[in-house]
Amino acid sequence: MHLKTILISTLLTATTAAMAQDVKGIVQKIRKINEVQYQHVGFAGSESEGYKHYVSLRDKATTAQLVALTNDTNAAVACYAGWALVDKYYTDLPGILYTFLNGKRMVTTFSGCIKSDDYVSSEFYHKYWNSVSEERRAGNKILRAMDSTILYNDNSPWLLVTRALEDRTYPEHINKRIEYLAFEKGKINAINYLSGLHKAAYSPKIKKALLGYMQKTDFSTTGTTDYYNVVRSLLEFKDPAMNKEIIAKLKKDKHWEHERSRFITLLGEYSISEDQLK
Repeated sequence: MHLKTILISTLLTATTAAMAQDVKGIVQKIRKINEVQYQHVGFAGSESEGYKHYVSLRDKATTAQLVALTNDTNAAVACYAGWALVDKYYTDLPGILYTFLNGKRMVTTFSGCIKSDDYVSSEFYHKYWNSVSEERRAGNKILRAMDSTILYNDNSPWLLVTRALEDRTYPEHINKRIEYLAFEKGKINAINYLSGLHKAAYSPKIKKALLGYMQKTDFSTTGTTDYYNVVRSLLEFKDPAMNKEIIAKLKKDKHWEHERSRFITLLGEYSISEDQLK
């Protein structure tokens, strides 16, 4: 082998080894912090150490290294590796999302002054979702592929299913999956999607699904907005038998009283008086 070739080969090997060692050191730092920190955290909004390590990982790791790190035993490392692949325009983001969905892993996040526990899949999806301008989301091919991945995965978190269904119109073959989520699994986001776009075609099934959802849901866990929207949707059927079911639910589940005036106004529009709720 020519001496120049040997020298170049040796140099490349040494450089690769040094880069691998650099990445290993960054990963250890992320593991030590053990949370996904956004750029600015705390009351002062200072740049976080975790985010600095993320930038270093993104800039120094190869695509192959990042893909491998999405399977790291530490959820923060895996999440940051996913973020970096988004920033590097990796071509198989839906495949990474599929892995994260199946893993059902949680990670502690720190953004501004707020710490919370979130799904790695959600952090990864929203990293890409936020990188696409609002007016281009509907037509973005990668986002559409990720949304389909979400709809066909039984491990998908509620928020991601909601994201996949909002501002979308799916073809008939995907509507079959949405029907399953709505009418077999009772997913309210799928019920709302079909109600918004295909109410006439699915009216009896939507009515039954909404009733079932209302009856089984403890709205103190989902909020007054969800409660209000379900009651309003059921009232729109203008079915006296349905109104009796609504009244029975309102008497039992009092969470609506947190927005009493709003609910009383809505019920009044359908001739249901406050006295009927006593």
